[in-house]
Amino acid sequence: MNATTSVQQLRQMQSVQQLEKRWNHRFTYRIVLKLARESTTTVVPAVGYGSKQSVTACRACRPVSAIDVWNFGQEKASDPKTQALAINSAHSITENQIHMHICDLNKKMKQDLTDLYTAHSKTPTFYSALREIKDMPLLGERMFCRAAQQTNQPISGATISADINTVLGRTDTCDYFVGAAVIIDNNGFTWSCVTADNESTEVKRFCA
Repeated sequence: MNATTSVQQLRQMQSVQQLEKRWNHRFTYRIVLKLARESTTTVVPAVGYGSKQSVTACRACRPVSAIDVWNFGQEKASDPKTQALAINSAHSITENQIHMHICDLNKKMKQDLTDLYTAHSKTPTFYSALREIKDMPLLGERMFCRAAQQTNQPISGATISADINTVLGRTDTCDYFVGAAVIIDNNGFTWSCVTADNESTEVKRFCA
């Protein structure tokens, strides 16, 4: 191993450590701002994901809370009827940054969440609080979800952020594997879910 290689590896290690620190620090993200008279949030294409988009870094950024990101994603940046929001875990990201994917929703996941309650109820009352979901396709090893109790109603960023922190605070989950997503089911109820395993939250899970 030569000196150049050693320096490169050290820089990579430092980069990963910095990423983990950012990820674990109260799930705070950065959102894009244009350099204009009035700062406006911008959604730019995510490289390599076809029709998918992401809220990610651009020319100038300022820190915003996770609450703002989730609210903006649901209310301004996406069409909930056809699109899902997803943030991958630090383990499964493919870029050295944390960003929110806005993607064509996975219809199988949409149906699976609908099936959780329609066999015994017209509304997802049981999921008004965050609950662990088990033994379903596409859900991976660990996932926790809650559902809005009225149709076409977003789940507040404060609630989503609190649920993420709840999962991060568990003793049986690893922060490095925690991701999150928002999707609407076939009956129009919004679901927010926190994933806690080594699989992607986005690819073939919440995104088509």
